[in-house]
Amino acid sequence: MLLGQSPKIESSQLAPHKNLAKVVARHAQHDYRNTIPQYAHEAFAELDKTVRADGRPIILDSGCGVGESSWQLALQYPDHLIIAIDKSAQRLDKSKNHALVSAAVIFLRADLVHFWQLLERSQWPIEKHYLLYPNPWPKPSHLQRRWHGHPIFPSLLKTSPEFILRTNWQIYAQEFALAVEYLRAERFLVQPLKITTPITPFERKYQASGHELFELMIRFAQ
Repeated sequence: MLLGQSPKIESSQLAPHKNLAKVVARHAQHDYRNTIPQYAHEAFAELDKTVRADGRPIILDSGCGVGESSWQLALQYPDHLIIAIDKSAQRLDKSKNHALVSAAVIFLRADLVHFWQLLERSQWPIEKHYLLYPNPWPKPSHLQRRWHGHPIFPSLLKTSPEFILRTNWQIYAQEFALAVEYLRAERFLVQPLKITTPITPFERKYQASGHELFELMIRFAQ
C-alpha cells in the first residue's frame, strides 16, 4: 500500500449480520430513554430559534467532519439551509477552510444521538439527511455501534423523508437498507457509486485508494 492510501475494510463478517432483525425489532419496541444533558438542550434551543426564523427547507449533514461536504451541499442546494453536525471541535474548527461560497451553513458541535433525539420532537422542515461515510464498526460484535443497530435508529428515521448514505463497506449499506425494511416495510437498493467530484476527504481518499464506494438513497412514501 502506498503512503497516504487507505486500507480497505477487513471483517470476518461477510454478509448482513445474522442478528440484525432481532436487534432492530427490540429497539423498535421501546422508546430510547438516553439522558440528554442540559447543555445539549440549550444548544438545540438556540439553533431551533434560528431555524424557525429562517424558514427555508433544511439539508442535514450528520457527522460532517471538517465541513467540506456541507459547503458542497450549499453549492448544490442554494435555496436551502445546511445544518452540519459533528462531535469534534477540532474537526469543526477546520470547516472554515472550506468556506468557498457565501452560503447558509450552520455548524454545530453535538453528540448525534442527543441531537437526533431532540430533532425527532422538533418537526423541522428537513428535506434530506446525509450520512456520509459513518464509522463502519466492522467487527461482528460491534453491530449495535452501527447506526442501524443502535437504539437511536427508529428516531433517526423520523428526522427526514429522505436519506443519502455513502460508505466504502457494502455490508454496512445493505444492513442499513434491511433495517429500514424491517421498520418501515419499504425496500431500497444499494447502488455502486461512481464519483467524479468527491465531496468529503474520506471520499477523496477512498477513491484514490481504489475502494469500491456504495450509496443508499431512501425516499419514504408520503
